Amino acid sequence: MRARIRGAAIAAVTMGLVLGMLSSAHARARRLPPKAAKAVKKAFPNAKIVDTELENENGVKLYEVTVVDDDRRFEVTVSPQGTLVEIENDVPVKDLPGPVVKTVAKHAKGGRITEAEKVEARAVVKAGKLVKLDKPRTFYEIEVRKGGKELEINVLPDGTLLGRPRWDDDDDDDDDD
Repeated sequence: MRARIRGAAIAAVTMGLVLGMLSSAHARARRLPPKAAKAVKKAFPNAKIVDTELENENGVKLYEVTVVDDDRRFEVTVSPQGTLVEIENDVPVKDLPGPVVKTVAKHAKGGRITEAEKVEARAVVKAGKLVKLDKPRTFYEIEVRKGGKELEINVLPDGTLLGRPRWDDDDDDDDDD
C-alpha cells in the first residue's frame, strides 16, 4: 500500500514539474521582445494582442502574434528585432478576387475551399537569414479539401500561381471531433 502511495506521489510531483516547465516555456514565448512588440503596436495601434507563439523557421526565430483590431483577427509574424515578416487575415471566399478564384478552380479540380487568407509578405527567410523585401508582396493562401486530400495553393491577386500546388493526405484531426 505504501509503495502505491509513494508511486502516486512521485508521479504527481513529476507531472507537476513537467507541467511547470511547459507553462514556463509557453509564458516565455508569450513575452514579445520590446522591438517586436513595438513593431506590432505600430502596425496595429488599436489592436489587442491575444496570443503569441515562438517559432523557428529554417533557423530564424520568429514570433507569430495574433491580434484583434476592430473585431478583425490578424496573424502577424515578427522578428525579435522588430521586422514585420507577414501579416495574414482571413478572407471570406465571396470576397476573393475573380482571377484568384479562377486559378484555384483550375487546380482544385472540384475541391472545396475551406480557408482563404490574404497575406502581405514584407520579408522572407532565405538560407537561414531574414531578408526584407523592397516592397510588400500580397498573395492569397487558399486551403482546399477534396476526398480526404488537402491542397494549399498560393495565388497573386492577378491569378498568377505561386509555386506548385500539391495534394496531400488530410491528416488534420480537427474534423474528427
